[in-house]
Amino acid sequence: MKLFGRTSRAERKWREVDQRVALAARELLDQTLRPQGWDKSVLSGRSEGLDGPVPWYTYAARLVLERCVPRAARVLEFGSGGSTRWWTQRGCTVVAVEHDPVWHAQFIATEAAAGLDIRLRPAGSVPTDAGAGAVVRAWAAGLASAQAQAPGPAEGLDELVAYAAEGLLCGAESFDVVVVDGTARNLSARVALACVKPGGLVVFDNAERPQYAPGHALLGEAGLVRVDFWGPGPINPYPWSTALYARSIEALRATR
Repeated sequence: MKLFGRTSRAERKWREVDQRVALAARELLDQTLRPQGWDKSVLSGRSEGLDGPVPWYTYAARLVLERCVPRAARVLEFGSGGSTRWWTQRGCTVVAVEHDPVWHAQFIATEAAAGLDIRLRPAGSVPTDAGAGAVVRAWAAGLASAQAQAPGPAEGLDELVAYAAEGLLCGAESFDVVVVDGTARNLSARVALACVKPGGLVVFDNAERPQYAPGHALLGEAGLVRVDFWGPGPINPYPWSTALYARSIEALRATR
C-alpha cells in the first residue's frame, strides 16, 4: 500500500519476501530437481531423467535402490512403464504384469519395449493357471473386509485375480524385488509376500494413500520393516512416498 505516493514499509517487506522465496525456488529447481531431470519429465509427461527412463518413484527411493539392489536381480513388477526399462537397462531380469490394454498396446509398440516380458492381464480375464488363481481368489476374499473398511476408493479384487496370480507362476520366493505400483495393490502386496526372496525388497509406491492400508498391514504383520522415502519425483509437482519393505533394515544399507 502507498501512503502519499510512497511505498509503505509493509509493502517493501513483502516484496523482499517474494524475492527471497523466488530465489529459493530457483535454487531448489537448479540444485535439486533439474539434476534429476525433473523439468524434462514435466515437459514430456514421461518418467525420465537426464539420461533415459527412470521409475516413477520418489528420487530418494530410487537412489537407495540403485545402491542396494544388485544389477543381476530378478524383479517382478505389478505395473509397467519407465521402471520396466530402467530395471532392464540395469541388467535385471524383469517380469512385468499390466492390467491396462490401452497402455500395454502403446508401450509394447515402442522400440524400447522390445524383448521385455510384459504380460497383459486385464480385469475379468481368466487366470493363466487355475491353481494359482484359486490361491489368489482365496486371498482376495480374505482382504475384502479390510479393504471395505479402509478410507479412499476401493480397488477391485475378484476381477483382478488373474492379474495378481500371474506373479505366482514364476515361483515362490524367486524375486529379489517385487514392485507394487499398478492396480489391485492390496492384493498385489499379498502376492509379493509369496514371491519375494527372504532377503529381498518390496517396493510400494504411493504408500501414503489411505486405501492401501490393508496391503501395508499384510506386509507389516509378516515381519517386514517399512521405510518411507518422501519427496519429489518425476512429473509430479508435489511430494509423495515410495515405501521400501525388507526383512531387515540392513538390506537398505547394503552396497551391491
